Amino acid sequence: MSEAVSSNTDSSKKYRASIGTFDLMKGLCMFGVMLFHSASYSRASAGMNIFHNIFGLAAMPIFFVVSGYGFRPMKAKKLVQKLWKELLIPYILCAAAIIVLTPVKRLAAGDVPEAALNHSLDFVLAFVFGLHHQGAGIRLLGHAVAWTSAAWFFLAMFWGSLLLNGILKIRNRQLQTVMAVLCVLLGILLEQELKWPNLCIDKSFCCAAFMYLGYTFKKRDWANRWGRREHLPIFITAGLLMIITIVNERPAAEPGVLCHLLDNLLAGLLSLLVISLSFRTQHIENPVVSRIRSIGHYSVLFLAVHAVEMVIFPWWNIMEKLKLLETVDLGIWLGTIGRLILCSCGVWIIRRIQRALDKRKKQKKSAREQEG
Repeated sequence: MSEAVSSNTDSSKKYRASIGTFDLMKGLCMFGVMLFHSASYSRASAGMNIFHNIFGLAAMPIFFVVSGYGFRPMKAKKLVQKLWKELLIPYILCAAAIIVLTPVKRLAAGDVPEAALNHSLDFVLAFVFGLHHQGAGIRLLGHAVAWTSAAWFFLAMFWGSLLLNGILKIRNRQLQTVMAVLCVLLGILLEQELKWPNLCIDKSFCCAAFMYLGYTFKKRDWANRWGRREHLPIFITAGLLMIITIVNERPAAEPGVLCHLLDNLLAGLLSLLVISLSFRTQHIENPVVSRIRSIGHYSVLFLAVHAVEMVIFPWWNIMEKLKLLETVDLGIWLGTIGRLILCSCGVWIIRRIQRALDKRKKQKKSAREQEG
């Protein structure tokens, strides 16, 4: 009995340690997300555009794959309760912050109260219906629906986790894989066809497929089984797809199904390389790496704060006043660094509030135990 308990404890420690190995990569991906979103404040050079596009293509899928690695199938009710706490509450808090702060921002800019309130209602509709496309031109109830900013990630992860849990209920592994591939195809088709707010259902299908990739990576122990022979063909294929992506520029109109399919394939291959690399970089320790790991560890909080500041903070006005919009790449890097500093301050405040609430909860529990 004691041996079984010891074995379970060791397994749990190894599991937590393996999840911690991804903090460095999650931190780098969080930096990549901010870099990608900051690119709109500067007319980047061709080289910077390539760098920016690859980050924009792979950052979120890497988060999905890492989440899949840490996923454990469970009963639907228990999973919904877990996801409510981890994903839907941050989504609701992001929505509340944006809806409350948006009219304040508009009033400070000189808008009349009615216009500021209407703009806030645009975001209410966006979060209720889960619209992740900025500037989609959709109108509901007489309002131009806004967008959910980066908070769409939480909604997509919620549905994607439920889909993955359903896929893993299938006992046949080959059929599981077929279902994951179908999820990618269905997600791409839905993103092409569903131009109305759809609770991020289109994103969730691709999310489920990437999560399945991470889950398979863990289940088949590819981290220990893969060597140079397995990495080389993935690296070559990813490189060729990158070249195709760079040479064949995206059309001005909405990219087609084939373009989205290649993007998802490239993102999946890059995610596999990154997740494999994570196990080979966990020994690296220095102050810079520790800071990046800290960002990765609190990546959910960073993403939540980032979603709010994207809408509320007047980045465009600041960059324009600093005359950096015409500067080739300086605006992107300064915008990214500014965002990291702002989000770090926001996360620090949230962590302080969480600690105070936890301390108060423990004190109340201790007082009840003493009374009893």
